[in-house]
Order: sequence, then C-alpha cells, then structure tokens
Amino acid sequence: MNINHRVVLSYALVAGFFGFLVYAYVNYEGENKVALQEIEALKGTNAREIKKQIGEEIEPRLVRLEKAMDSIAKKLQGNEAVAQSSDKQYSNIGIVPEQIETIAKKVIENNPQLIIDSVTKLQTQKMEAQEKDVDVKVANSVDKLVGNPNNPRVGLHAAPIKVVEFFDYNCSHCGQAAPVNAKIIENEKDVQLVFREFPVLGSDAIMACKAALAVYSVAGTQKYIAYQKILFDSAGQSKTEGVLAGMAEKLGVNLAKFTEALNSKKVADVLQDNIMLATSLGIHSVPTYVVNGQRVSRQALLQTIARVRAEIAANKGADSASTAASGERLSTNNNVRTATKASSVPVSPEKAAPPAS
Repeated sequence: MNINHRVVLSYALVAGFFGFLVYAYVNYEGENKVALQEIEALKGTNAREIKKQIGEEIEPRLVRLEKAMDSIAKKLQGNEAVAQSSDKQYSNIGIVPEQIETIAKKVIENNPQLIIDSVTKLQTQKMEAQEKDVDVKVANSVDKLVGNPNNPRVGLHAAPIKVVEFFDYNCSHCGQAAPVNAKIIENEKDVQLVFREFPVLGSDAIMACKAALAVYSVAGTQKYIAYQKILFDSAGQSKTEGVLAGMAEKLGVNLAKFTEALNSKKVADVLQDNIMLATSLGIHSVPTYVVNGQRVSRQALLQTIARVRAEIAANKGADSASTAASGERLSTNNNVRTATKASSVPVSPEKAAPPAS
C-alpha cells in the first residue's frame, strides 16, 4: 500500500496542535483554581497586613538593587576594588551587576536621547559650579580689583560703591555700555568707576587698550573718557599705531609723550595685570562689571548700584541705632553709679546724730 508521507505528516502536525491546546487548557484551569484559592484565602486578611508582607518582600530587594547599581557606577568611575566588594556583598539580589549593565546599555541603545540629555545636564551643572566659583573668587578679590592706581578711574577714592569694568574696545556690547558709564559718572557721586582694559578680541584690541592707557597716563581722566568714545565709535576698524596716534592728536594729546607712553613698560604692565587678574578670577567675557565684589551684567548694573546703596544706608541706620542704644545704656549706667556713690558717702562723727537716750 502506498503511503503518502506528506499527508501523514500533516495529520501528525494537526494532532500535535490539538494536543497542545488540550494541555494549555488543563494547565490554565489548574492555575485558575490556584489563583481563586489564593483570593479566597486573602479575603479574610487585613489589607494593612498584606501591604506589610509585600513591603517586607520587595523593599529589601530594591535596596540591594540600588547597591548593585552603585557598584556599577563605581566600576565606571574606575574604583574596581570597591566595586568588587559591593558585588560580593550584594550578589544575592538575583540580578548581578553585569546583567544590570547589559540592561542599561540596551535602554541607552533604544533611547539615544538619554545620552544627549545626560551630557547636557552634566554640562549645565559644571557651568553652574564654575559660575559660583567665579563669584566666590570675585567677592574675595575686591582689594585687587580696585587696588592698582594705574588703572583709569573716575570718582572719589573714598566712594562707598566701587564699580569695576572689564571691557574691550572691539566689543559692541561694551560700546553700548559706555552711555551707562557716562550716566554713572554724571549722576552717581557715591560711586567710583574703575576701568580695566581687557583685550580678548584680537591684536587690534590690544593696541587700542594700550593707546587708551597711554592717553590716560599723559593727559588725564577727561581726555581718556573722550578717547574711549572715539575708540568705541570706530570699533571694527583697523587700529594701527599711526591711526591711534591720529585719534589722540585730535584731542590735543602731545604725540611725543603719547608715543613714549604707548610703548612704555608702565602701560604694558597695567594691561598684563588686567589680563592676569581676569584670568585668575575666571572672567573671560566682556563687558563684565563688579559692584562691591558682586559680578553683574551691564543690564543689571544700575539696579545693582541702587540696591547696594540701599544696603549701605540700611547698615548705617542699624549702626547708628546700635550706637545710640549703647550711649543710652552707658549714660544710664553712669547715673546709677553716681547715685550709688552719693548714697554711700560716709557721715563724719561730728555730724552724726546723737544716740537715743
């Protein structure tokens, strides 16, 4: 008898499929009965007790999982010895660190944006930390910021508010800040404004800064301020020594003295001091303002000056009140001592009252 093997194989596959269905149904019924039995057993159990049992089971595993993740972090940081110790201590978690690392890599592969977000967050955190570090350094360097007498300045030496500006003549924002400086010079009589040339925008900027310092050195503050305006108005233009000398000549500056000062060690030292100080403090952008040790933007400059002025006035008021209170206490104490002394003056025997008979 001829047997068609293909037909037999087909029947066998169909029979096997139906057998699997029967097996699955039987198992499903069995698991279903077990689940129903567990539900019946839980009906009489207090809900709080259930939560406690779950917590006792899950929370320790979560803690161990956290420890295992920490072990992976230490490995990534290169602390292999500590990581191995953690591996041994928390290996009973049921998932070893290598498995977690594999899972983490898989998650990153499927979600590459996580890497970008993490890097962005890390960069932001680093920048914020750096900015805080700069603010601390600036606050601790007030004397250095205002201390070099060769830096151009306007205002009384004893002014309670010290404003220091780091700037570059090729910086358009610095040019926009110049009218604000002029307003401070004109109206803010309790402010001393200290200028620190800080060339960060090319060799032309260096020559412009040296020229301005030379004008200040040989012609004083008024012509220095006027020369500043000329330099800002010509920002972006070529500034050779000849061009800069011509600008100074228009203001009536002696060219021989200007040229000598331009190439002098004194001017070079002032500029070098500005650059080194800014770099040591972490200042890299212009314009940067510092008001009594507080780094501020040009937009917030006038508001910061007003706030610092109010703080100084408030502190003076508090000091005056404290001084008055101390004087009043001193006066009261003196009166008490005087009265005590008067009441304890001894009476001479001649003036003493006769004894009672």
